[in-house]
Amino acid sequence: EDEQLRDVVIIDPVAYFVMPATVIISKLSPTKEDSTVHETEIHRNARKLQREEYDRLVSAGVLADSLIPLLLCQYKDRIPKIVRLMVKYGLLVPIMKTSSSTTSSTSKSLI
Repeated sequence: EDEQLRDVVIIDPVAYFVMPATVIISKLSPTKEDSTVHETEIHRNARKLQREEYDRLVSAGVLADSLIPLLLCQYKDRIPKIVRLMVKYGLLVPIMKTSSSTTSSTSKSLI
């Protein structure tokens, strides 16, 4: 079992998990076949504050760790649990990148 989720009891799965997950997993750009875009004020704010990371999310589906608190700002009390559930159910996949600088650092993105 997942230790981070051991004490989580979800009474309303839509409010607790589905709504926050759909902030991240949204149709954020139109296509030829479907011009629908589900962009909210939260998305516009994230784009304004972190343009490069936001554009990468929209174009490549890669979610920078730094975007998560901006996108899930309405759910601050449970962000780690939401992310952990999304990983557990295959909605996000962690990818690790190590920089090649003299001091080794690792950054995390999710796809």
